[in-house]
Amino acid sequence: MPKPHTLIAAALIALVSYSVPALGASPAAQTQKFALELVSPNQSERLAALDWFKTRGKKDAIPALIQALRFTRTDRREIVGALEALAGESAGDTWHQWMLWQEKHAEVKPFAGFAGFKAALYARIDPAFSVFLHAGVKHEIRLEEIAWGGVVKDGIPALTNPKLLPAREAGYLTGDELVFGVSINGDARAYPLRILDWHEMFNDVIGGVPVSLAYCTLCGSGILFETTVKGREKPFVFGSSGFLYRSNKLMYDTATNSLWNQFTGRPVVGKLTGSGIELKTRPVTIASWAEWLKSNPGTKVTMDGTVPARMDWPILYGVRRGGRWVVIYSPLDVNCGIGGQPCPRCLGYSPIDARTIAANVLIDAASRRATSGKSQLLGTAKLETGDAGE
Repeated sequence: MPKPHTLIAAALIALVSYSVPALGASPAAQTQKFALELVSPNQSERLAALDWFKTRGKKDAIPALIQALRFTRTDRREIVGALEALAGESAGDTWHQWMLWQEKHAEVKPFAGFAGFKAALYARIDPAFSVFLHAGVKHEIRLEEIAWGGVVKDGIPALTNPKLLPAREAGYLTGDELVFGVSINGDARAYPLRILDWHEMFNDVIGGVPVSLAYCTLCGSGILFETTVKGREKPFVFGSSGFLYRSNKLMYDTATNSLWNQFTGRPVVGKLTGSGIELKTRPVTIASWAEWLKSNPGTKVTMDGTVPARMDWPILYGVRRGGRWVVIYSPLDVNCGIGGQPCPRCLGYSPIDARTIAANVLIDAASRRATSGKSQLLGTAKLETGDAGE
């Protein structure tokens, strides 16, 4: 699995390694052309684009400048200066701070053609993103507030129709491990959180009812949706798009590639936008395995081994500076670092954040070892070093 700074660097290279497409001479096309040049590999082109937007003097360029602020290691001061000139105020010097400013200023609309600009920008990270974002796409949320989550489409793979075990064969679980418990029409199922940590959602049929669970690993909660909708022949199957909206994952359905708000169960971008569809929710319980088993002795449980081998245990990477570790992190943790302050060779991480991340990774890994009966965590963890200079 690539290191976080390698993945982000690859995204940055992808963003600047394509030439700006040939566009017509219309005002909208010219604006889109200069917006794409904000991430040009040529610094003079980037600065010229910034000057053009400042001279143009319209606030509708702010969303594009915020995008550029995220995906550049250089020119940050110049981009922030342009943002302040157009906004008439300061929101800070980071992408995250300006995203929060943008959220509060719904009156600032992006320029005509912004959807095409954003689609072209994100397709350079993953061409598969083009099925979600494109010129003229229908939407009921602000496209400028859709953010890349640090992974490609299906980079966090949904768990679909997992293999199940009877409770007596689930020896890999300890009594105090947390599970999502679902019971429909007498069919009881348990989905351990430690397995869903790697998938963040599942698609299954429980008691004859097709369902999907969207799991937020940050807040530790899940929402269970029925996926059969009146007027549609087949139930929806959902996956992770790789996008976020106000820190909430946008899931997508595999039938239409529409983006859905996982909190509301509504399609918000794409073909199904405005359809009036809102998925019905079902009860779901978070309980210890022992508690769930006591209440549901006939339960089945997700089979261990559903976690892809490449993700099985955290691999730790470190950056040394001045003879000490300033960053220790896991390659599974990309999202947290993107919006923060840069650290040597590790975009987005500060030493304080890194220590917190390292502690959480180690605690989580130790917990996984304890519950699986394995030991010698540090003997199996891999620590790769990258000197950041003395």
